[in-house]
Amino acid sequence: MCFFKLLLATLLILNFSSATASSLLFDNGATLDPTNATWNVGSFYKIYDDFELMQDSQVTGIDFRIYSVSGGSGVVANLSFYDTIGGTIIESARAVGPATPNGTTSTNFNVRFGYDVAATFPEVVLSAGIYALGITVSPNGSNLAVGIGSGDTGFGSPLSQQFFTDPIIDHAEHMVFSLHGEIITSVPIPAALWLFTTGLLGMIGVA
Repeated sequence: MCFFKLLLATLLILNFSSATASSLLFDNGATLDPTNATWNVGSFYKIYDDFELMQDSQVTGIDFRIYSVSGGSGVVANLSFYDTIGGTIIESARAVGPATPNGTTSTNFNVRFGYDVAATFPEVVLSAGIYALGITVSPNGSNLAVGIGSGDTGFGSPLSQQFFTDPIIDHAEHMVFSLHGEIITSVPIPAALWLFTTGLLGMIGVA
């Protein structure tokens, strides 16, 4: 009987949580310049850029661009969510998605063809706030690069790049990326359920 009292009391003091349908949570807003739009990525390099969530969210997808000499049918992105660039890792995820040709060509370093990547991953739950995203991409190699936007757009500080454990190098550009998922909302217990549960607790107390 004590168990049922505790269970019902917990229902009374807690709100139910729900999530909205999948939606755009963050768009870095950087304007792509395909002629000067590549930084090396792969398992050797990590790109960092910051982002903001306006509400508590379940993050489940990321869109970004790559530039590749040889192309490819799909991309694996290893993601790390930090409290700040180079700071403490809060969550990590492995995102997988197709690489779709977008018709752009980068001539930075050598000719590389542009691909849009839409990758999904198991949900990462983050509270509203400002974070940093770290991303490495495989298949590994200098043939893959993340698309970069112009430095006067994009959110917060420009991106940073790190080779293995070398010092983090700051750049003037922003990474072109967006995050998708679900906004977490708090749903109060309906008044009718509140009254019903209160009465039921009273009956249990009498019993």
